[in-house]
Amino acid sequence: MKRNWIKFPALLGLALTLVVYGCDSVSDPTSALVGPGDAAFGRGGKSEKAEGKQVKVRGKKGEAAAYTLLTGVLPERKDVHAVKLIGPKGGELKASGHKLVVPAGAVDRPTEFSLKVFKQVVDGGAPGNADNETVVGVDLKAVVYDTVLVIGDDGEESIKVTKTDVGPRGFLVPVQLSLTYAWAKNVREGAALSVAWLKKDGTAELVASRVDSSSKQVVASLHHFSPYAILFPD
Repeated sequence: MKRNWIKFPALLGLALTLVVYGCDSVSDPTSALVGPGDAAFGRGGKSEKAEGKQVKVRGKKGEAAAYTLLTGVLPERKDVHAVKLIGPKGGELKASGHKLVVPAGAVDRPTEFSLKVFKQVVDGGAPGNADNETVVGVDLKAVVYDTVLVIGDDGEESIKVTKTDVGPRGFLVPVQLSLTYAWAKNVREGAALSVAWLKKDGTAELVASRVDSSSKQVVASLHHFSPYAILFPD
């Protein structure tokens, strides 16, 4: 049966209701993330607690340098996912000591922001084992919802809610990500910590960052969303 799709702005309230109702059912983004235990980072089941995971960072001329990802034991495995509907006035999310600040004007419509802490183990053990370490990082998403009125050939009307991931395309103004290293176990004294964008090919790209030693956070301004972590040069 042929269907006609008509945008129906008047149903925005319904879309927002569905967004809030569905916050707890957001799927685990780390299941598809290239990270610890995946082929691009090396698989072998050997413990790397002391050294952490290594990743290659490519410079502007294409040269590759070795960096080490910060790893640690999550302080509370229940505090690993934050979801919030944020509009043009801005807002923030927090989980496991990490914080995402969405300033006013970053989005021009209500947007569902998600901050999910990495939970993959470094040494291949069971995720519930407190002795296992995870990479200190997060996966970020931003989704907008639309409602459309679907009219069938028989004249029957129905409402469909669609969603679009707007994180990869960026925001009107940068958002601020603060990653904590308070629970990291392989921080080296004097190490140049930086936030990095973890790519699907197993490499990483450094993001301009600053270290707040008093709060043990590395802060970066982000123009788009992706998996991010803290690392330092070998």
